Amino acid sequence: MKKKIMSLIIGLCALTTTIPVSAKEINFPGLRVETGIYHDYLTIETTDGNVWLMDDDTSNPRYFDENGTAVFHEGESVIILFDMMATMETEDDIILDVHSLEY
Repeated sequence: MKKKIMSLIIGLCALTTTIPVSAKEINFPGLRVETGIYHDYLTIETTDGNVWLMDDDTSNPRYFDENGTAVFHEGESVIILFDMMATMETEDDIILDVHSLEY
């Protein structure tokens, strides 16, 4: 009986330590990660309901192709990395990077 209980405890401990952590649970000092939906031209609505405008520098190959067309499509799921600007206020955050969640 003791062996079964110890095996169960060890198994549960191993299981809980191998569960992957989501991007929102990772604590980066001064950075925040959100998911959202790309809408219209360079507009993203995050899951918390805020609407953000991306930088419209067409020379940025992450957001524009060689024709100057945005690489994200209407309704596309994206993940956004924000600089929190050393405050807890969401309104002053700045978008550092955006990646598609669709492969």
